[in-house]
Amino acid sequence: MLYTLFGLKILLGDMTKFWRLILLVVCTTETSCVFAEGVPFPSVSTNISPNKLWEIRSEQDKKNDGAYSLILRNRKTGVERRIFSGDRWCEVLWAAGDDKIAITDWLGSDSSEILLQNTSQEERAKPLADAAARAFLTKDELVGHCYWEALKWESGGQLRIRVFGHTDENPGHEFVYEFIFDPNKKSAILVKKDGGPDSRAEQRIWADKEKAWKKR
Repeated sequence: MLYTLFGLKILLGDMTKFWRLILLVVCTTETSCVFAEGVPFPSVSTNISPNKLWEIRSEQDKKNDGAYSLILRNRKTGVERRIFSGDRWCEVLWAAGDDKIAITDWLGSDSSEILLQNTSQEERAKPLADAAARAFLTKDELVGHCYWEALKWESGGQLRIRVFGHTDENPGHEFVYEFIFDPNKKSAILVKKDGGPDSRAEQRIWADKEKAWKKR
């Protein structure tokens, strides 16, 4: 199963090996799911915001293997601040106006979460207030292997997000939901749903993520 490969990635702690493992998965079904536009961290590279006002870099924790922080820097003033800390890997997604950042934290083999950061706020990134989206998922989906992912910033400051994974009960099923989420109103509009025992939803997403990664 593909989620087993994801678990191996966590153990290996090596993103390159993870994507090589993904190549072992054979998936012939096409999908119309949106590709995520986030930039992966930790990385040796610095990511610059769309309008070049800000930049983000990762800083490894020398005492804790695999742990890292994201540092946000104002390119005009040179002022820096720590906005996020993790111990696996994440993806950073800038809004077009340089004012908002969505961070997908791939925090475990069975879960991930989305955090939001506004460049004007002094405190660190906060978890997405996702109760409106969670209301669409079943209890078994929420407690199974459930991954939350920021896909794209839409107009008006709305965020397109994806929730996908598989349940753990027997027989289980896979699922994919996509929402347009409004961080200000904390509301979610369901725009896509794919689920069921034969959907192969999770496999298709990981295969597409691998394709998108190779294009970077």
